[in-house]
Amino acid sequence: MPVQEANAFSFATSTTAVPFLSLDTTNSRIGILNTAPGATLSVNGTASTSNLTVSLLNAADCDVKASVTGVFSCGTDATGGGGGLNPPLYLSSAARFGIGTSTPGALFSIAATSSTLADHTILYGLDNFVFASSSTSTIPTALNAFSFATSPTAVSIFSLDGLNSRIGVGGTSTPATTLSVAGNTYLDSNVITYSSSTAANLTVSYQTSATSTIPSTVNAWSIATSITATPVISVNSLNSRVGINVASPGAALQVNTSAEPAILVAGSAGNARVQLNPSGSGVAIINVGTSGRPLRFADSSSNSIVELDTSNRFAERLLLRHFHHGCPIPLLGYNQLPHRHLKHRAGSYTLG
Repeated sequence: MPVQEANAFSFATSTTAVPFLSLDTTNSRIGILNTAPGATLSVNGTASTSNLTVSLLNAADCDVKASVTGVFSCGTDATGGGGGLNPPLYLSSAARFGIGTSTPGALFSIAATSSTLADHTILYGLDNFVFASSSTSTIPTALNAFSFATSPTAVSIFSLDGLNSRIGVGGTSTPATTLSVAGNTYLDSNVITYSSSTAANLTVSYQTSATSTIPSTVNAWSIATSITATPVISVNSLNSRVGINVASPGAALQVNTSAEPAILVAGSAGNARVQLNPSGSGVAIINVGTSGRPLRFADSSSNSIVELDTSNRFAERLLLRHFHHGCPIPLLGYNQLPHRHLKHRAGSYTLG
């Protein structure tokens, strides 16, 4: 055998054919289908399978490695090879890459067999995920199908219920409704709109007895048909007042309306009573706010029964009327019956 010569000794089917075995004595290299091997063992092949077969690579002292120049070698820095039952890395013939699975179901598949942190994916130095196109990500049809938490055993900060199409926020992995928030909610919004063709009957349900808080100001809480309309009901927490059809009530209860009656008291037991209870030595006062307007007690047809005139202290001050065939007949009036008094005798009232 020649010394220090490329292709010093080779086997081929003819003198012009590429040798299927070549010995490079100059560089101490062996070539298979290669007359100028670039490594200790260099293999050139065109078939898709059986180019090079190396067995027993699952031994604890062997690992197949590839350099940047395309050279494969067997090292001793690995604890297992690709021939084990559960390959850590796998590239399928369909151009799919798998970690922990030999049958990747997508371009990139990761499989874990337990819930320990070691079997999870940890991304260091990664700021965010970037999705290059619009698409729909899929999750299992199960409770807590997708969630975020500080650890695998911690309460979920955000949870998706793929079984019932629900979202849980703030520590619930089993949301009870479409959106469940376990904890306090802060909505930094000027307008919150509830609107849907399927939400014609909107109901707010309070599950327990509690006190809602509002700011200490005029019209602190109100309900109206729009944000610019006069509120149907308004709460003035600054002065502890409630207004109906008024945004700034001037009394504990103020009712502004053009409809009659403004206030209707109906008794379910047959009687309807309005009771004034002054405390201490106080008196019950019914005040006609506009000077010169009478205070009138009327029947259901708006016919005056008792009328107090406040327009002139020298004129008729008290008038009792009786209706006969729809016509009012004065029974008692200062001008009609001067110096007469209404007296109570034996359960009835008489003029004396």
